[in-house]
Amino acid sequence: MASSARHMVSSFERWGPLAVVSLAVASLILDPIRHVLLDHGGVFFSERTLAMYSGQGQLSPMGRFCQTASITGIVLLVVGLLWHMRVPEAVLQKLGATENSKAL
Repeated sequence: MASSARHMVSSFERWGPLAVVSLAVASLILDPIRHVLLDHGGVFFSERTLAMYSGQGQLSPMGRFCQTASITGIVLLVVGLLWHMRVPEAVLQKLGATENSKAL
């Protein structure tokens, strides 16, 4: 009975890492999809809409969006993986053990 109570976790703790990693993957796949569509003549969009850079050599709105989505995806992926591996809990336990050992 005690072992089953110890393994009770909330839905947020159980499915949160999966949700974060899923959002990360969705964000990270946007730029490769844009590249494929652009390489095939735009398919559903005009090539100018999908271009990474505008005519002046600056990032286009789509380029800025894909850049932001990629950075967000990488951050979310790292957060989701660390959460799944319970790294923050381990770090907090180590810090707590260090402070308790100093008090003794």
